[in-house]
Amino acid sequence: MPAEICNDYGADILRLWVVGSDYTTDLKLGPQILKGHVDVYLRIRNTLCFLLGNLNSFEDKDRVSTDKMSDLDLYILHRLAEVDKEVKSSLDSFDLHKMITTVHHLCNFDLSALYFDINKDNLYCNAPDGAKRLACQTVLHEVFECLVRWLAPVLCFTAEEAFLARKGLTFDDLEQSVHFEEFPEIPAEWKNDQIKSDIEKLLSVRRVVTGAIEVQRRDKVIRSSLEAKPVIYIEDADLKNLVDPATFAEFVITSAVEI
Repeated sequence: MPAEICNDYGADILRLWVVGSDYTTDLKLGPQILKGHVDVYLRIRNTLCFLLGNLNSFEDKDRVSTDKMSDLDLYILHRLAEVDKEVKSSLDSFDLHKMITTVHHLCNFDLSALYFDINKDNLYCNAPDGAKRLACQTVLHEVFECLVRWLAPVLCFTAEEAFLARKGLTFDDLEQSVHFEEFPEIPAEWKNDQIKSDIEKLLSVRRVVTGAIEVQRRDKVIRSSLEAKPVIYIEDADLKNLVDPATFAEFVITSAVEI
């Protein structure tokens, strides 16, 4: 059975099933269960592909400091600090299921559904040396460096493939490998509870706006969120001060917003 799974899906899928299974109960294995793990794998792999594609021309000299980053950039660095702590704690307690679930959640929600989605126009349309684009690429670089190291013990081939691709190497280059690397050392300044609190409040508004836009798209009133200019009513004074109309349109991916 393991050999058949490796032939049909690849060894990394078998490893993902092992760490994704609850070993305190009877282990279950079948086509539908494997399909669920394939979906998790594809989300992680697509995250790595997006990172590689948008870091293609990015070098260490292009990195910018945190004081030149947006609050959303800083929030992602904060999430990396949180996830790093959870990953190391999970590994110390041999809770591999929690470890891979934590990493998958980061890829699926914080990155794909939020950070990547908001920054696509920034990455694809702004000048290559634009300050905003370089700030985003700096964050993507840090995300990549963390992800490949966290994933290396589980998705051995995938992490190695991504690591070598980033460096322009192949599997024949035996002097460098992600498996020679140690887990990242997260700078203390990345942990920022105030940024986390502010972004989570903005996300609560974003969910309402995107929900309303989805209704309009479903009813074929609009085709894209960029056709919308939502009017947002906010009673809470502190929350209203956080929502800047000049930047919040980008946060909800619309042409403009009115508060």
